[in-house]
Amino acid sequence: MPEGPEHYLASDFINQSCNGKVFSGNVLKSSVTKNPCIELPFKHFLISAESRGKELMLKLSEFYEKDIKMDLELHDQFIKLEETNVEKQDQSKVLSEVKILFQFGMSGTFTFTSEAEIPKHSHLKFYTFEEPKMVLSFVDIRRFGKWKISDSFSENRGPDPVREYAFFRKNIITNLTKKTFQKSICEALHDQKYFNGIGNYLRAEILYRAKTPPFTLAYEVLKDLPEEKKESHDSTPDLLDYCKVVYNEVMQLKCSFYNSFNENSDYKVFEQWLQCYCQPNMSNLVDKDKRTIWFKGSAGPLAPKGSKAISRHKSSKNSKKETEVIRAKEIKANSIEITESKTRKKKIKISKKIKNILQDANLSLRRSSRIKKK
Repeated sequence: MPEGPEHYLASDFINQSCNGKVFSGNVLKSSVTKNPCIELPFKHFLISAESRGKELMLKLSEFYEKDIKMDLELHDQFIKLEETNVEKQDQSKVLSEVKILFQFGMSGTFTFTSEAEIPKHSHLKFYTFEEPKMVLSFVDIRRFGKWKISDSFSENRGPDPVREYAFFRKNIITNLTKKTFQKSICEALHDQKYFNGIGNYLRAEILYRAKTPPFTLAYEVLKDLPEEKKESHDSTPDLLDYCKVVYNEVMQLKCSFYNSFNENSDYKVFEQWLQCYCQPNMSNLVDKDKRTIWFKGSAGPLAPKGSKAISRHKSSKNSKKETEVIRAKEIKANSIEITESKTRKKKIKISKKIKNILQDANLSLRRSSRIKKK
């Protein structure tokens, strides 16, 4: 699932791709998605984006038609923009804007391509005004992504760990009495109300850097941390510092498991960056939320009993994708076993019921035969 850094990288990609571009026409939605249609009160618009944790806000700002100097060549059916400085458009001329809030789900991302190269699973498309037309597309293969018209980010999500670090830290330290912090620290790190943007691979790397066993009570890990911490090159980072540091490192890499917005980036760079998640020398367990946590050393006092580790890598050359395939196969096998066990239980219950019915029938026959004899 795309985490906070992936949402940031997507917003950065959108801002770079759409800079100086005027968009026009209807926003096209695919027929298979259940997300809402986007109706715009204007014809021409600019696009910009910003992210906050695991959410991305797309802002469509009206652009004056009279500011677009066109040269219409009817014989070629060609429209081009001339001498239009979109970047310096007077902000006072913006009549209105529409904001669309995106959550990427399991596989959401954005692309910017020509019409001929639009990806197969594009569910929302924005077309440029100039020819040849370019298209900004929201692509989501698994269709768990969502969007809606919204003027602000979700209120039930906490501050961004990087760009709102002071508020992020305060929001956690002042709420340690809440139920979330009575869980294992690895499970608490998935609560977006406090750890907005932190997901499975980030929590593994954060806990590993902080040398914290994943199944330690969250309250015990965080209770002695100060609400405000002055940045110092000499001070040792604590767990909340690592939430910012690790998150920011992925933002600087500009690539991860889920996408790459830098044409020159290499996925191997991200694999080399990983120190804990899906590494062959690390241990792993499945937590109460059915998510696999990777760690080194002790699991901690709250480690679930009976939890089994997923298959390890055979060599360090094996990729994360191979591990996910192994994991998927094990989940499938487990589900088959559960189904079979449930079927067996049902058969046993049915056989017991039949046995009871037969016994009752035999008793009633015996009683009736006795009555006749008398």
